[in-house]
Amino acid sequence: MPRKRLIFSPEFKMQVVFESFQPNTTLQQLSDKHQTSVKNIMNWKQQFFENAHLAFENPASNETLTSLKHENAKLEKQLQQLQIEHDFVMRKVKELNL
Repeated sequence: MPRKRLIFSPEFKMQVVFESFQPNTTLQQLSDKHQTSVKNIMNWKQQFFENAHLAFENPASNETLTSLKHENAKLEKQLQQLQIEHDFVMRKVKELNL
């Protein structure tokens, strides 16, 4: 029977990555302790280092991101409404055999 795939929170991943920086701590020890694979921990460390610069970015970029997310949500609602209208029109066209 296949194992169920676990989903780890970002906070948990950060904790494990920070623990990996401790002297005399191996990835295998962490893997056993936290019941995850060494490969997961290696991937989390890589992601951590690739994205560490984000901690020093300008907060204004966060405002831009929030604004874009809001606009995206609004556009998704509009798209859903247009899909509903399109389906309605297509049903009516079929009913009228056009």
